[in-house]
Amino acid sequence: MDDFQIVHIPEMLIVGIETKIKGDKEQLYKNVESLWSRFFREGVMNKIPNQKDNEILNIYSEYKKDNPVPQNCIMGKRVEFIDKKLPKGVMSIEIPAGKYMKFTAKGALPNCVREMWEFIHELEPEFSYAPSFEIYGPKTADPDNAEIDIYVAVK
Repeated sequence: MDDFQIVHIPEMLIVGIETKIKGDKEQLYKNVESLWSRFFREGVMNKIPNQKDNEILNIYSEYKKDNPVPQNCIMGKRVEFIDKKLPKGVMSIEIPAGKYMKFTAKGALPNCVREMWEFIHELEPEFSYAPSFEIYGPKTADPDNAEIDIYVAVK
């Protein structure tokens, strides 16, 4: 596993779709896979106004102190600003500026991401319980040899 960096991330505005997570890690994985399918099946990328770049973010939020599994998962894109009236079926979230541990998962999707999250939880970082997220950019074009940056909010 690669080492991590401590980075400061500016506030980000995200527009996308979400799903609630009820259960354990296996349920989380199923929900994330379902969200990916829905994101492309419903053409969500084309519905998001004011896109900032071509990257897709998978955001985990609503953590509980006694459970490392997030209660909410959002898949979306960074935007310059959030329209007052969003298209039907999409929502927005603000990721606050803050301190993050940055990891890079490398390998075949989705296994390399799952393995990196296992590694992260073994480190037992002092989570801040702000949203954590994965960024899927140009280096994910080959799903058998991908690189995904993972940002974990810490105190």
